[in-house]
Amino acid sequence: MCILFSYTSLNAQGIKTRKLRGDFRFGLNFAEMDIQGGNMYKQPKIGVQFGGTVSYKVLGDFQLQTGFFITKKGLKQHENSYSVDRNSGITTLVDRRTWVDANYVQVPFNVGLEHYFTNNFALNINGGIYVAYGFKGLSNVTGTITTIAGTQTNVSDVNSGDQQTFHLTSLGQLKRFDYGAGLSVGAIYDIYGITMGYEYGLHNISAIAGDVRRNRNFYIGLGFRF
Repeated sequence: MCILFSYTSLNAQGIKTRKLRGDFRFGLNFAEMDIQGGNMYKQPKIGVQFGGTVSYKVLGDFQLQTGFFITKKGLKQHENSYSVDRNSGITTLVDRRTWVDANYVQVPFNVGLEHYFTNNFALNINGGIYVAYGFKGLSNVTGTITTIAGTQTNVSDVNSGDQQTFHLTSLGQLKRFDYGAGLSVGAIYDIYGITMGYEYGLHNISAIAGDVRRNRNFYIGLGFRF
């Protein structure tokens, strides 16, 4: 244990003086979608992300950063609502769950600042843009729609079955390409780190005419530096 601690301490001191640094990270996503006119009933969809970044110190504590990540985003929405038609008096009850899995390959392009306060401890902040490509995912809608007209009650089941998220003829009809802005803050101790960040999608990922959807994601990850 003493040898291991000495090695990580010496390695951390060596990393501190290097201009080029790499970080591997594994973490959790808390994703959702910004849906124009449909942001009700949403819940964070928990997914994972893993990958790494490469940072290069260009001047003092200022750095450029890029990387490569596999990240799971999407949508979790449970609509539980009712409405009454004033003309007919018919009441409609909707209990519908929407689940969208959207897996992306993502590459960030950031500028940032990282400062070592001691030989072992540093804080950093990075911000910039990202580009992503959706490669896999399944989507489905399940639930019931109940209509009540006087003493008559009719219940209709909703079950789309699993559909390919990124296939243009399936449920969801998401475009594969995405881009946006991101901001992260992190702390490094020896070779270990923790990072929190937020991603704000700028591209309308819906392929349906008149539908506007953009990715949103908060994440937290643990990693190590090499």
